[in-house]
Formats: sequence, C-alpha cells, structure tokens
Amino acid sequence: MSMAASSLMGVGAGNQFGQQPDVRRFHAVIWSVSAVLVAAPWAGGVLGPAGAWCWIDASKGRAAQAFRLLCFYLPLWAIIAFEVVVYYRIIRRLMAVSRLAEATKALRAGMRQEEDARASARAVLQAPRGGGSGGGGSEG
Repeated sequence: MSMAASSLMGVGAGNQFGQQPDVRRFHAVIWSVSAVLVAAPWAGGVLGPAGAWCWIDASKGRAAQAFRLLCFYLPLWAIIAFEVVVYYRIIRRLMAVSRLAEATKALRAGMRQEEDARASARAVLQAPRGGGSGGGGSEG
C-alpha cells in the first residue's frame, strides 16, 4: 500500500504521467529495513510466538517490549502517518485540478460569448444598408 501511495505522490509531485517508478529502489529500501527490523530482535533473543499482534514475545522482559515498540509499532505508525500525508497531498492535488478544470470551462464559455459577439458585430457591419443618400427618392 505504501508503494502505491508513494507512486501516486510522485505523480502529484511533478513526475511525468506514465513514468514508471523505480521499483528497484522500493525493493532495496523495503527489504533492507525489514532485514534490520527482524535481525535486531533476533540478535536480542526476543523472537517467539506472541499471538496475533506481533512476532516479538513480550513475556521475555522489558527488552522484548522495547523491541516490540521500536521494531513493530513505531514503523507501523510511521507508515500510517506517511500514508495520511500522501492521501492529503493527493486530495489537495485533485482539488486543484478540479478548480483548474472549472476555471478553464468558465474561460471557454467567455471565449465563446466573445466570439458570438464578434460574429454579431461583423454581421451588423456587413449587412447592406437600406435607404442611404443618392437614391432616387420621391420626397420633395
């Protein structure tokens, strides 16, 4: 989910639409961070069955609880915060594009009205004038 959100954020940040994100960079970051987050508790000897919530056994003391906080909950909340920021930026970008579309629509309507007014003015100026001077009128 974070990879998709980050890709969307990259599009919103000015990257070319259709440009492929560098997936190798995502893999490098994700796998290296995951390796560190698993290796640290493993080296500390606190891995084990911990139920449905985490893979660090909190019954192994305060060190296990610290590892659980640092290696599970802190990254979890960081990812949630990152995605909130990304979705906020996406919503802001979509609202800006929507306002731009509305402004463009209004501008085009104004241009159509102006063109219609010019066409009407041309028609009036090019219309034949009736009853001008030099005609053979019967007034006398």
